[in-house]
Amino acid sequence: MAYTDIEQGHINTVRSLISMRQVNSAFASAVRLSDEEIYTALGQASNHINGFPPLTGTNYTTDNTPAELYGALHSIGVFWCLVQVGVFEVGKHFQYSDNGISLGRDKSGQYMQIAQ
Repeated sequence: MAYTDIEQGHINTVRSLISMRQVNSAFASAVRLSDEEIYTALGQASNHINGFPPLTGTNYTTDNTPAELYGALHSIGVFWCLVQVGVFEVGKHFQYSDNGISLGRDKSGQYMQIAQ
């Protein structure tokens, strides 16, 4: 998907805010969100901005959000990106069974923690 310069700027800003790929960082992660995943999170952020007072009824998108709301757009976008990463990390665990020996992990508690 081709993004406008403004949209790509927002994507780059959010990626920089969630930068978890620094080699010696305690927060280093193998997860690398694509532009499309970050753009989706920014779309959720726009929906939040449009749906809560005092801006209820506005129709801002990632392309036409006023500059004074960039901080909110980026912060909410980061939140949704981190939710995506959390769901991905929990989903990596698996159930395994071989000749009556089972290895499993109950994920429901972890998904509930993400939801809170």
